[in-house]
Amino acid sequence: MNIEAVREYCLTMKGAEESFPFDDTTLVFKVLGKIFAVLSMERPDCVTLKCHPSLAEELRSRFNAVSVPRYFCKTTWNEVTFNADADDATIFRLITHAYGETLRNTPKKSQIAFLSNNLPDDTAYIHLNVCGSTMEEARNTLLDGKRCVLISTDLQRAGRGQRGNHWESENGKNLMFSMIFNPQHLHANKQFILSQIAAIALSETCKSVLEPELRSRITIKWPNDIYFEDQKLAGMLLEHDIKQGYISRTSLGIGLNVNQRIFRSDAPNPVSLSLISGYDFPRFLLLESFMKNWTTLMANSYSQEKLHEIYLQNMYRRNSEHSYRDAGGCFMATIDDVCPDGRLILKLSDGETRSYTFKEVVFV
Repeated sequence: MNIEAVREYCLTMKGAEESFPFDDTTLVFKVLGKIFAVLSMERPDCVTLKCHPSLAEELRSRFNAVSVPRYFCKTTWNEVTFNADADDATIFRLITHAYGETLRNTPKKSQIAFLSNNLPDDTAYIHLNVCGSTMEEARNTLLDGKRCVLISTDLQRAGRGQRGNHWESENGKNLMFSMIFNPQHLHANKQFILSQIAAIALSETCKSVLEPELRSRITIKWPNDIYFEDQKLAGMLLEHDIKQGYISRTSLGIGLNVNQRIFRSDAPNPVSLSLISGYDFPRFLLLESFMKNWTTLMANSYSQEKLHEIYLQNMYRRNSEHSYRDAGGCFMATIDDVCPDGRLILKLSDGETRSYTFKEVVFV
């Protein structure tokens, strides 16, 4: 790692700008007018980075390379020395975190405008401070020539998940959004492809902001919930309009627990990214990341077979025997496969296989 590599990486961040506002030797990097990284030409062996208060002290205890900064607030900044016990990948992650933490602390209006400017031209974006549910808003919204309409909110008063389950979310803490789009020439019997795409895109978004040792513990619980170990991190709902055997329009609603720390409902196992990591995340940057992942997958970058392979590789309880319950009672089985139509195939120890549609079997 060296000062030029850090400079180049900082400038890959969307909207990042560099300048010498203080003197001729102190190079600063800003996003939306706020500093997230500082390089000194007189000390080319380190970088000073913005950091979430909950993470700053923890990083100093983990790495000799991370220390209290000389000229910045020690609560919200760290100095990171190159070529010590923090490898290059770690330093790049800390730069990304500094960028996100800076965005998170800018006014919400600026974050919304920043996200809107970074979406594809064929995507319309609407943010609501409060609504009944983003899915209701989506169902009442026309595409009007756009490929996709994205709707997010700070607070849902009637948010719901699959089969009407209530989705709890604290005002302004989590990511709640819906989108409507035309899948274009996708037959109705292949609608589970869209569920796989959304689940993979969301799981990859969550993994991208977590430490490497935590990423493998993010999984997709059939059909499309996102789990961290045995706790629910996100859920989604898909509804389709069918015309002449093809999907003419899809409404996708997603709730991702981001910065909520206390859950008061009777939901049995909620968790958030903040509870997992110990610090908060920029909601709108996560939304941009999801849209990027979703767009890539929707553009057929992966064949259907490859998409299915990725989905299976990320499945909750994959490759080990667990307890399930159906109408006949509890039994032990291993996940064998998921059919193209979304049916879950479980294999019992005697080799018998059983097929289930959604809600016909319960994970015990």
